[in-house]
Amino acid sequence: MGFFKRKPTLSTPAVPATDGRPALASAPAGLSSVAVASAGRPVSGSRRVSAVSHRALVKPIVSEKAAALGALRQYVFAVQPRMNKVEIAKVVNALYGVSPVAVNIVNVRGKRVRTGRTQGVRKSWKKAIVTLKAGDSIEVYHGV
Repeated sequence: MGFFKRKPTLSTPAVPATDGRPALASAPAGLSSVAVASAGRPVSGSRRVSAVSHRALVKPIVSEKAAALGALRQYVFAVQPRMNKVEIAKVVNALYGVSPVAVNIVNVRGKRVRTGRTQGVRKSWKKAIVTLKAGDSIEVYHGV
């Protein structure tokens, strides 16, 4: 049955390195070069940052408060609930090419909503406030 063999293999041609150990020509698809050891296997505990970069940051938050924070080199994003500060910093660096000075995270509770007699709760979400060093900027509001 074909769907049991869907695990990707890490077969890449080895290129001889200067110190005699075999080295990789490039990182396997979906893995950053930091997450690959010299033997060609992923380092234990590493996340696939480059493969999930476009999904980690859900969307930029466009609001008055976010615009005011933009003047202070702080940018606001909705992020996946399972992401932590270190992973968010790596994703921002991979996507925008700037290294954040600080990342603050806020878990936003879903609001209670009511339509007639029907009551419910909106989904909770996670917000990240990314602070950049002086001189760096991100074009978040391009085309908005």
